[in-house]
Amino acid sequence: MEATPETTTRASDLSRQVRNALLLSPIHSLEHEKKRLAPNHPDLFEGIDTLYLSFSLFDFISEHMVFGPGATSEEILQHLGQEVIFIKPSLTSDEIQVVAKIILDRLSNSRERHQAFSFPLFDARDQEIKLRHFRLLAYHPADEGAGHYVLTQEGFAVYLSMLELDPEVAQQINEIMIQQLIKRGRFRDARELASRNQMQTKQYLNQLLELLRKIQRNIRTTDWQVGVKPRLDQARYHFEDRIREEGSILMSVPGYLEQAADDQIPFLLDLQDMVQDCQKWHGQLHRMVMDFYEEFQRLQAFVFRSAGMGPVADLEQDVLAPLSMAPVEKLAPHAREITVLLNPGKPVKLFDPFLLVHLIEQQSEVEETPLEESSEAMLEEIPAPAMRFSKELIHKMTQYLEDHLPENESVQLDALLQHALEDQLDKDELLCLTYLILGKYGSDERVTGLKFEKLEPFQLSAEVGVSGDNLRITKEGS
Repeated sequence: MEATPETTTRASDLSRQVRNALLLSPIHSLEHEKKRLAPNHPDLFEGIDTLYLSFSLFDFISEHMVFGPGATSEEILQHLGQEVIFIKPSLTSDEIQVVAKIILDRLSNSRERHQAFSFPLFDARDQEIKLRHFRLLAYHPADEGAGHYVLTQEGFAVYLSMLELDPEVAQQINEIMIQQLIKRGRFRDARELASRNQMQTKQYLNQLLELLRKIQRNIRTTDWQVGVKPRLDQARYHFEDRIREEGSILMSVPGYLEQAADDQIPFLLDLQDMVQDCQKWHGQLHRMVMDFYEEFQRLQAFVFRSAGMGPVADLEQDVLAPLSMAPVEKLAPHAREITVLLNPGKPVKLFDPFLLVHLIEQQSEVEETPLEESSEAMLEEIPAPAMRFSKELIHKMTQYLEDHLPENESVQLDALLQHALEDQLDKDELLCLTYLILGKYGSDERVTGLKFEKLEPFQLSAEVGVSGDNLRITKEGS
């Protein structure tokens, strides 16, 4: 099968990812071989996390490179010693120094006279196996005094690549960098960064889908205002920004294509395709987020249907396991109940179907006797249940609510009820006022003109009996 330019470009991207992944090989090799590094102390590295110590070393050296030439071996060993004590306080001072020195020697490759690490990889561009040479630490000897260790470019790449960055922020940063690289004519670097942006778009897609699945699983306990709406709004704004920024990048590419050299044109075309793919994915994600508003309402409506029977208890986990672990003195008073529980269920006896048909046929043969006419009515009128609150009280409390809800201002339910207490409303009036508010809370705000926001639970007083989730009520102006 002949390789196409698209497959060759993708394979080159994979080779570049492998090159970067190989930078972690010395650190993983140190973790894998740590129990064989100190033959005189077989249990020395038991419970020691060499990955943590490696990144702590990178962090320490990077701090010393800000305003200085780096860190000396004495400073590094002292820092690593403190970290080893933090991880495993039971070690002696000599053992701590052994661990610290092994960590520094392995990462600087001192056993090979500080030569570069070498690992093989497949180069897709040349279609052959090559060696990847790199150093994580470099030692700079000094004319006077001790030399200093510094992080190489590869060391910084390892240290920074492990920093956790939110996909939203990463995409924003990448798009700014892509635009700057295009302006400077570095089209190949811009294409590589666009490829990374594609991966981060897929990562963000997975995060969003997992969030939506989690909401669907916990639809009964999910609060739309608190747990759903802010996250979906954030995703929607993010997608709208990304679509706009990607459109700006795509508009600038044709102008650079006219000025680019022949060897730069393929990178610009690849960049254009990648950005178009990202824009298409973001458009699809934006539509999915917008559609989820209706999906959530549908799921919420489904929740209000009658709940089905709960699951039957698991015999082994929920019954037999707790019984086997309970002491005899606690089981003895409940022996009868336990025995009944473990006995097999007795099926209910049913009539034979043929016998049932026979009885029905016999009933049909019985002569029917006419009912005697009676002057009394056959149906009795059942009086309608009395209303909990009188119409006068409902009208009075409706007017009270209107008077105490100013337009375009927010009032909390607990404050409104407290004000009603101060106005010396009795218990029935307070309950009627509460029911009126809750009735409007469940209605369409376009009909009631009131907007509600659920807050923390509250309890007015035990004697009134009003408690539950507090509400912020806003009366919209006409």
